[in-house]
Amino acid sequence: MHRALEILEVVEMICEQIIWAGRWSPSDSPRDLAVLARTCTVFCNPALNILWRHQGTIMNLLKCMPDDLWKIEVHSNGHIDIRLQRAIIQTDWERPRFYLFRVRSFSNIFENLRSTDFLETLSFCLPRECVFPNLEKLAWCSPSPASAPFPHVRLFLTPRIKNLVLGTIETISHLSILSNLVTKCPVLTTVTIWTNGFLDLEATPVISNFVCALTHVKSLDVPWLNPAAFTHLAQLPDVESLSFRRILHQPSRSLFPSPSTINFPSFRALQELKFISADLKIVGGLLTLASNCPLVRVEISNAGEPTKDTVGEFYVTVANHCSHAVLRRIYIGGDKKNQIAATAEQIDTYAVGLHELKPLFSFDNLVSVCLTHPVGFDLDDVAVLAMASAWPRIQDLVLVTSLTRHLDSRVTLEGLCAFAKYCPRLHTLEITFDATHIPENLYQGQTRVAQDSLMSLNVGSSAINEPRRVAKFLSAIFPKLQWITTLYEDLVEPVEEEEEVEEVIVVPAISASHGFWKEVDQAIYESLIPRDGLVSE
Repeated sequence: MHRALEILEVVEMICEQIIWAGRWSPSDSPRDLAVLARTCTVFCNPALNILWRHQGTIMNLLKCMPDDLWKIEVHSNGHIDIRLQRAIIQTDWERPRFYLFRVRSFSNIFENLRSTDFLETLSFCLPRECVFPNLEKLAWCSPSPASAPFPHVRLFLTPRIKNLVLGTIETISHLSILSNLVTKCPVLTTVTIWTNGFLDLEATPVISNFVCALTHVKSLDVPWLNPAAFTHLAQLPDVESLSFRRILHQPSRSLFPSPSTINFPSFRALQELKFISADLKIVGGLLTLASNCPLVRVEISNAGEPTKDTVGEFYVTVANHCSHAVLRRIYIGGDKKNQIAATAEQIDTYAVGLHELKPLFSFDNLVSVCLTHPVGFDLDDVAVLAMASAWPRIQDLVLVTSLTRHLDSRVTLEGLCAFAKYCPRLHTLEITFDATHIPENLYQGQTRVAQDSLMSLNVGSSAINEPRRVAKFLSAIFPKLQWITTLYEDLVEPVEEEEEVEEVIVVPAISASHGFWKEVDQAIYESLIPRDGLVSE
């Protein structure tokens, strides 16, 4: 045997490579490691450590125990019954004990278990306080109703746990687990807590008290917090990511502590801020509290229906309190399938234009921008030129078109040339424009800068009437373009068979536009367009 195999670190690297090499065929990796573990004693422990490092089911533990101990029945519908056939004795733990200390990560899967009584049985006779004594990562996500499996999470809580996902907490009784959780798991760095939406108001003070006891946390995902918890987090040196999921509509001065009560700099390591659903004014309040932190990403999955004035104020707040050199990604989500018709007055109130977007142009290191607003965007070629020249490093730019949009886009095909000229890294673009006019000078020997990165273009509800000519133009400025999609496809996208299908009424103009753009897409797909950057009739 080669002397290098006497070095434990080398053997561990070999075992890791087996997992890495099997990434395209995951089913083969465990089998290969099992064979390696049986090859010789040198490989046995390192291979077994990797095999058992992550467990996604408790079944492997049960199968390590004697065959006559448990009766496990798997029914045709996928449900599993587990029944104890005799009393557990000390020797039944000899074989499991050889493997349990190797487990570092556990994700419970109880969806198919018709009963979790066996967990109560295990709690009576565990040789140690915890099932996996060296566990460092635990995801305990009980199906609804969570009453049966949730309390048994105590069997898996160890002092070594750093990463914890806990949910869904559906009762006040289950919420009580947070009272001494930090005592049981003192080195938590990544924490996610899911609660039933009806429990959010009662959960906030309890979760906040729990958060105030954390000292090493780096990533936190919770429904919401009170001012005391925000004050505590602001002082911690390692908080990198914050995510909130409670739906908040009415901003209040009491949501956050006053900046004057916090010793600055606050949130000095914060890089990522996420909201599942929140008013822009609330997000702006937190940005003010975390002023000048090294924020890389701001994400709001559902920002509601803010007016353009609210949007403008929010972007000013972003510009005033986020580092212009560090911020890379902005995501403002909304519901593009909202079918509430907008009046002319509402369009004027909600349509976001150059004035509202201009504060974001100060962030010249942005690589990803996705913005969704209730009515959409009122832009022209001048606005697009300003945008493209302000974001030279942009890779993904998505300006989502709303179904309620009633104003015609003033951006033209000529305006798209700004992206080819100023955004060399752009590979995904979504924008609505007017493609009914193709610039004549393109056919008079004048060429434009060709951009070699753009591969995907979502044209929203862009107007078009000459697909072949448009295809030639786009191919000239974006020669690597491969996919063209439309708002119509986003609205009628396929859903899972078991999901309830919500009928979406698509206006005729969007359907007609989609048909023309599919002709453009097909022309590009069939390589009918010259790819030398020049277009001729």
